[in-house]
This record gives sequence, C-alpha cells and structure tokens, in this order.
Amino acid sequence: LGLARYLLASKDAAVLDEPLPFFGGDGGTLWQHVERALALIRQRCIPGTRLAAYWHGDWNDSLQPVDPSMRERLCSAWTVTLQHQTLRTLAAALRRAGRAERAPVLEATATRVRDEFQRLLIADGVLAGFTYFRADGGVERLLHPSDMSTGIHFRLLPMIHAILADLFTPEQARAHVELIREHLLAPDGARLFDRPPP
Repeated sequence: LGLARYLLASKDAAVLDEPLPFFGGDGGTLWQHVERALALIRQRCIPGTRLAAYWHGDWNDSLQPVDPSMRERLCSAWTVTLQHQTLRTLAAALRRAGRAERAPVLEATATRVRDEFQRLLIADGVLAGFTYFRADGGVERLLHPSDMSTGIHFRLLPMIHAILADLFTPEQARAHVELIREHLLAPDGARLFDRPPP
C-alpha cells in the first residue's frame, strides 16, 4: 500500500526496476519483490475465497489464536480491508505509472475480495471483527453480536477502516457509525472493543 501511494504521488515507475536483495537468496527488482508478496497473499487465503487469512495476526498481537491451526481459517475484517485497499491502489498506481498490464488482474481480485467481504464478513448488518471458517463448512463470527465465545460484540478498527476504504454501502456506513456511537465511544474517546477481552 505504501509503494502504491508512493507511485501515485511521484509517478516514479523507475523505482519498480531498482535491484534489491532477497532475504536468503539472490536479488531481484522491487517489482519482483511485489510479485512475491502478492503470490504469498494469494497462497494465504481462506480456502475457496480470496480473503486473506489471519496467519500471525493483524496489528494486535494480543489476539493470537490459542489453536495455531486457526491461522489458516480465521479472517480479520481489518486485514481484508487493507488487502482490498492495497490491490485497488496498486492497480491505479500501475495504470498511472504506465505499467497497466498487471492492473486488470489486481482490479478483478479486489472486486472479488469486496464481494466476499460483503457476503461473508457481514452478518445481520454488522461487520464481524473476525470470521472463522471451520473445516466442516460452518462459519463462526467473532467480535460480533452473535459471538458467544468471547462476549465481545463490536470491534472499532474494522468498522472505521471499512468506512474509510469504501467497502460499505452508504447505508452500511451510516449504520456502523451509529454502532460506534452507541457501543464504542466513551467520555475519554473510542474503545477498540465494547468490553475487554476475557
């Protein structure tokens, strides 16, 4: 996302051809690093979707699953928002930088991520902080009003970032602003969750 924003601001496509070392191997261009990162993201998706799996967490390291096998089936709505934003911004940056040949694939993937975000991560009109895709095909929403496991029903960051990244419809954005006002704002500011994690 940082690279895409740099390209949009600078129009410096030559930076993509800069040689850089690879960890534990030969070097390559910056664009080859990007391709490797995009390939890893594709590999680390929830089975049957384009939604990024949790793996080792989003920014909040305190939210590591107790069961390490969950990393491949747990999905953070905020991480997916960043995934969508990165794909969309990188496609736009490549077009502006005169490197549009890869943009259609990135745009198509971003569209699929957005559609799956809407279909799989929002339930009863509320974005789940996490969604667990069980091996038996069942879906469990965590940090959501239906969450019976943690007792936490709302998570701030996925909501505000989905609003900022235009992943919600205008109606969904308004509804989530109301949920934030009702459940996550306090006299001293906004809370990350509506209650502390147990």
